[in-house]
Amino acid sequence: MAKLLRSTTALVQLLPLVSTKLISTRPHQLSRSIGFGLTYLSLAVLAACGGGGAETGGESAGVSSAGVSASSEASSSPDQTALSTRTTATATATTTTKPTIVLGNLPTNPTTSTSASITYTASSGTVYCRLDSYLPIACPKPFVLGATTASALSVGSHKVDYFLDTGAGIDLANPTATYTWTIQSATAPAPAPAPAPATTTPTVTLGNLPSNHTTSTSASISNTTTSGKIYCRLDSYTPVACPNPFVLGATADQALSVGTHSVNFYVDTGAGIDATKPTNSYTWTIDAPTSSTPTTTAPTTTTALASAFKTGPDYALEAPSDADSTSTSYAAKAYSNGTTVASSLSSLPTISRSGVVRLGPTTADGKSVIRHEVRNGDPLRNGGNRSELSYDDMQIQHGVDYWMSFAIKLDSDWTAANSAGSSDQQSFMQVHQQNSETTLTNGGPFGIKWRGVAGREIEVFSLGPNNSPVTRFTAASTAGTWMRFIVHYRSGVTTSQSPTLEVWQAVGTGASYTKLTDLAPGSLFGDPAQNLTRDWAKVGIYKWTSGYYGSTSKRGMYSSGLYFAKGTSLYNDAAAAVSGF
Repeated sequence: MAKLLRSTTALVQLLPLVSTKLISTRPHQLSRSIGFGLTYLSLAVLAACGGGGAETGGESAGVSSAGVSASSEASSSPDQTALSTRTTATATATTTTKPTIVLGNLPTNPTTSTSASITYTASSGTVYCRLDSYLPIACPKPFVLGATTASALSVGSHKVDYFLDTGAGIDLANPTATYTWTIQSATAPAPAPAPAPATTTPTVTLGNLPSNHTTSTSASISNTTTSGKIYCRLDSYTPVACPNPFVLGATADQALSVGTHSVNFYVDTGAGIDATKPTNSYTWTIDAPTSSTPTTTAPTTTTALASAFKTGPDYALEAPSDADSTSTSYAAKAYSNGTTVASSLSSLPTISRSGVVRLGPTTADGKSVIRHEVRNGDPLRNGGNRSELSYDDMQIQHGVDYWMSFAIKLDSDWTAANSAGSSDQQSFMQVHQQNSETTLTNGGPFGIKWRGVAGREIEVFSLGPNNSPVTRFTAASTAGTWMRFIVHYRSGVTTSQSPTLEVWQAVGTGASYTKLTDLAPGSLFGDPAQNLTRDWAKVGIYKWTSGYYGSTSKRGMYSSGLYFAKGTSLYNDAAAAVSGF
């Protein structure tokens, strides 16, 4: 009993030691400490029960010894096995493939090239690179070196290092990939040159040259060469890379001056050009016109052109009335006033919409005239706002001379400053073709339009077999002032029909006429599909850019109507017809 009490006391004394051992044990040593603690406890219990005492005898001691041994194994082996397993697992988890960088497009070693563009592929992470001893940078792909003359690599040895950052940074002393090469001086003696092959001197062929003496202040010269690049210049200007054609005097403000002009053409085959040695040249003289009237002889007795107005079923008025829908294209209206067919312009019906005259006879500046007006939001007819007087029975045909004249006075607010710019376009006179017989889909064969370009508001165009409008004349427009126009019109879709187009303009009542400069003389124009119905003219506003009015919401003007006759020398007659405007 006393022995039991001593053993119990010993056990109690051991408990603080076990507790201290467990508390001081680190987490990864905890299981082993617990094992050790259990061993201590087991020994204490055995001691309390008589294990190891003399009274127990040898057999008891043997059993006790065996028990202690088994207890130790039982408490330590699982912990050691688990530790061994964890250690093996940890080793397996941290065994990964070493990251790599594969380089490509490496420069030859050695080389004379002072540039390089090196590609790379990385297995993982972020790639940094550097040239020689420079600091590493986040690596572009490709890594371009010596891209410009200023950054060219020097002669000598160069090295590129690549580093891979997988999260722990990079070690400058241990690049993942490296390449070294040498740039040699490119001064090795060149082989003896081979005999130069025989060369043909390049030539420039010119076409569409202006006449040696002409009154035209424009030109469009074609140019072709057997090899190389063409440069050209007018007179003493600096040579420029030459367009084909070389267009001169394309607009009124660029018109060539009266006098002698020359054009020089050069060919650059790689060695530049010598401005003193043109490959080809041409010189011509622009003569001053003898007068503003055509060179044709005027008749001895001048009679005014007749009004183009005639009675007949094919004449029509194109303007919207209150009865016309705002969502559909309205129909043209006949030359009639109730049941009476009009016999003159002054007896035409008046077409009004929303209380505003859109087309009809009136008086302005003491003259019997026609009022034309279109407004933003009006119903459209064939895609535009219209206030036009149509002369359908004119029967204009190719290869025949016609003369037309008319006068217009634009409202004072019809100016470039108030417009929507170059997109603001409308015609106030045009020659139209039969829709049923036309191959022209980009407009009529002839028109005089107004556009919002200051100083060149008036643009006369023609349209020919190629279906592309050609700017023929430009002029300034003056609002609030009568402007008179004379047109000599001879359409032609072949050169044998001798197409002719001449236009004169007078600004202000009593002012003299100025002949406008043709920017594309001799151009073919007219409808190739013209048949028996032929072409006819219109006077009035046709605004096909119906969404562009600028700061105003309308376009308004007065017109004299159109005067028209067939003949070869009717300039004076055409002028007399509108002399009162």
